Amino acid sequence: MLKRIHLILLILYALHLGANPITKTADEFYAQNQYDLAVEAYESLLKKGYNHDDIHYNLGNSYFRLNQIGKAILHYEKAIKINPQNQDAHYNLKIANLKVASKITPITDFIFIKWWKSISSIFLFNTWAYISIGWVWIALLGLVAYLFSSNISIKKWGFYGAFLCIILAFFSYILGYSNKSNIQSSDYGIVLINTYNARSEPTDKGKELFALKEGMKVRQLDIVGKWVQISLSDGNKGWVEQSILAYI
Repeated sequence: MLKRIHLILLILYALHLGANPITKTADEFYAQNQYDLAVEAYESLLKKGYNHDDIHYNLGNSYFRLNQIGKAILHYEKAIKINPQNQDAHYNLKIANLKVASKITPITDFIFIKWWKSISSIFLFNTWAYISIGWVWIALLGLVAYLFSSNISIKKWGFYGAFLCIILAFFSYILGYSNKSNIQSSDYGIVLINTYNARSEPTDKGKELFALKEGMKVRQLDIVGKWVQISLSDGNKGWVEQSILAYI
């Protein structure tokens, strides 16, 4: 169920970008069980550049109601990619994965990677950049205190404070760069067709290796023309046509 808080956040987000918010219309379509129209409205937002986790979450809900599980999983994954702390998207993703006709455990990140992404997603890249610059300015103040103060205690605190702030500035920049890289990366894809057989080589004549089902998450390894080499969480590798995948 769509929550009022999502509508509020989306409106504020749209106003921040200086555009007329249309999420209200999309939410009304959803509330009226007109999920196809809700999909059109949310997709329209994304095409206009409103790449927000709540939009992907609501779009995933709409696709789920239309029983388009592959696209529902795709947008839940995108919501989590933008904001790993979106617990609603995590929960609905688990529900959607239960409908995937596969006994293979979905691909997930290691605990440390999840932890790192969770921290880096607290702010967007631009915010992390401002934080980093702020630490640099504080470091400069500490350096000034170290160079020009006659008080030994102040000089000591200025030196060590400046050193610590430089470390924090560097750490903030790394977090921001990680956030940007994570959002822009497209190493994983979701299968959008009902069933497809992965092949042993990037041609139609390749031997059929294993079946892929709608909603399965795969990792991209290589690209040759229209073909993509993918791997599953169970270690299986094969080649598929790019057209069957949508990248997260």
